[in-house]
Amino acid sequence: MARILILLSSLVSIAYGVRVVSEPNKIYLGVPGPLVINCTTSDWSDNKRVTLDSITLLTATVGGGRDFDEVVTLTANGTVGLVSQDVQASAEGFIGIEESWLSLTFQNPSHNDARMYICMVKGLYRNGDVVLRENSIVTEINADYLSKVVEDLQTRSENLQRQSQDNSEGIKSLAAQESELAAQIEEAKQAINVSLNGLKNLVESFNAMQSSDIATTERIDASLKSVNEAVERLESAQEVAKNSYTQQLTDLATRVASLQAAQDALTKQDEDFRMRFDRSAAAGFEISGVFDGRRYLLSRRSGDNTYNTAKRLCALYGGYLTELSSSQELSFIRGFINSYTDFGTVLIDGSDTRTGKWESTRTNQPLAYYEWAQGQPDKWGSNPHCLVLWRDQSWKMDDTDCLQNSVSARFLCEVPQ
Repeated sequence: MARILILLSSLVSIAYGVRVVSEPNKIYLGVPGPLVINCTTSDWSDNKRVTLDSITLLTATVGGGRDFDEVVTLTANGTVGLVSQDVQASAEGFIGIEESWLSLTFQNPSHNDARMYICMVKGLYRNGDVVLRENSIVTEINADYLSKVVEDLQTRSENLQRQSQDNSEGIKSLAAQESELAAQIEEAKQAINVSLNGLKNLVESFNAMQSSDIATTERIDASLKSVNEAVERLESAQEVAKNSYTQQLTDLATRVASLQAAQDALTKQDEDFRMRFDRSAAAGFEISGVFDGRRYLLSRRSGDNTYNTAKRLCALYGGYLTELSSSQELSFIRGFINSYTDFGTVLIDGSDTRTGKWESTRTNQPLAYYEWAQGQPDKWGSNPHCLVLWRDQSWKMDDTDCLQNSVSARFLCEVPQ
């Protein structure tokens, strides 16, 4: 069967007069919004001899062959019936002379709704023979927008830290100015004390001499005047410095309050993001308990389980492909992944592609722990080799093709807590 896939703002597939549209073309986990699958038909070259009987939407797992499940059927009498009870969606449609259509709407799509959708149109020739035509389309999960949100929050946090450093430097500068002013005041006080001591000596000398020397009196008056003027200048300078220092402290307090408000807003945004982030992780992964300060995220069924996709998604959720370091860690992981039964292998970190020896692709260091299955590694396939845990061999290690993509495979992320 011929199929044509066109990626625009929505996903469209047209073949033999049957048109399938997915709006949007990818599912954004954790973001509210519907997913709509539309099936229409209007261009049948032999429509004068064909009567349209029904339109049916079916679904299947990507890569699962021809194993389809019927979701909804629209009959010629206008009846629309949801067949599958597992599909959380609504449906409506119309069969007419010029054009017919059937629409399936998921109000809150999840990772389970990222599948292949097949539109099958059934008609009858005038002689009673049945004619079938069909077309299909594939929806995917999109997690790239989370990376952009994380990057934006990190940039804003770095800018806030730089502002805090600038304010810290301003406080240090004000403290230095205050210290310098105190030293100047102390020097002035010492100068006044010297002048007062000199005046006291003059008075004592005057009393001892019991002289009415006018010149001596004038010198005393001049000294007193000089002292008073010095005191007035000191008090004036001290008042100016005090006002300036008070204003600077007020300005600094205002900036600190503004900075605290910005910090509180960023903290609230971070909490909101973490809550959305955790909901997104729970939608795409099974999450383990804590072992030695780490959690493990086991991917759910997906159309893309390749090595590069696994590394990217693990990094998005703050971790990396699991790096085994001990038999105790492997024992904990066995107990966790053995609770789920719809897969046979689990991809972890490790490759012999770079040097021919098995090492971590994240650190380029030799692997810390091995527990190979019997007869492994066997260098299977011609592509680069990666490391998996094999259910049939009690979850021991096996080497496999890094480019292999199978719905019966999963990958395991390690996330420090």
